[in-house]
Amino acid sequence: MKALKIYARAWQGVLKYRWPILFLYVANLATTFIVTSPITFYFKSKFERSDVLNQKEGFDVSMVLEFLNNYGSALGPMLYLLIIVIVFSYIFSIYTSSAILYAVVSNNQYIVLRSFWNGGLNYFWRILRLSLYYLITIMIIGFVSYRFSLFMGINILEVHSDWEFIQKLSISAILFVLLAFLVLMVKQYAKLQIAAYNQPFITGAVMKGSGFVFKNLISAGLLSGLNIVLMIVAVFILIQLRNVIPTHLWALTFLIAQVILILKIAARIIHLDSCFKLYLDLEGRQRTD
Repeated sequence: MKALKIYARAWQGVLKYRWPILFLYVANLATTFIVTSPITFYFKSKFERSDVLNQKEGFDVSMVLEFLNNYGSALGPMLYLLIIVIVFSYIFSIYTSSAILYAVVSNNQYIVLRSFWNGGLNYFWRILRLSLYYLITIMIIGFVSYRFSLFMGINILEVHSDWEFIQKLSISAILFVLLAFLVLMVKQYAKLQIAAYNQPFITGAVMKGSGFVFKNLISAGLLSGLNIVLMIVAVFILIQLRNVIPTHLWALTFLIAQVILILKIAARIIHLDSCFKLYLDLEGRQRTD
């Protein structure tokens, strides 16, 4: 099938994105270390003076109660830190999305790190607006799914069996996933419209991206589905290997986790690259016809 061939062709050219992948990998590790180190150090310094963790029964609710009573004043600064981290991570993800978009649409044989870095500035504000529209749309879809669940009569106090509750909840969850998946596809092709045709207005890019998705729903859906399946398989393999590998071989587990992380970063770039190839292929053929 065309989508499968295009996805495979996109992976064949993954090495041209080696410097962006390396940059995103190092940035991910650095961000994780900066974010987790202060919190880890704080908890370790506080709880090592407590005998709660030495209980033979393991975790106990007294852990939480002791922390709230003795160290509850630290929750405020930690909450501020969490907010700062979330805002920074969101802005950085927008910047990297813009840089990836620039790298994909430039269609160069070799992506220099400097051009990748500078390319993030080209579409930053438009991708930021598109991302905000996407988040708002996802919240609307979540609200619609919630109202639909109420319409279906999902009430844990009124259901007659667990199976009835799970069945009705599954219908609402499937509705949310399908609509969110559709919106995600529209977002991908709207980004390509912004870059490939230098669309100044987000609404125009969204309309054209939506038109392409609905006109080529099977091919676009299969292409995005392939990328999601790849990530699910990678995470499943990682979980299974962690269960099999002995704890003293933690270095091997860490190495496997890094490989999965690099694969995740590469898949993020290849997904957009394959979408761009599909768009050029189908739009070119339709215009010729």
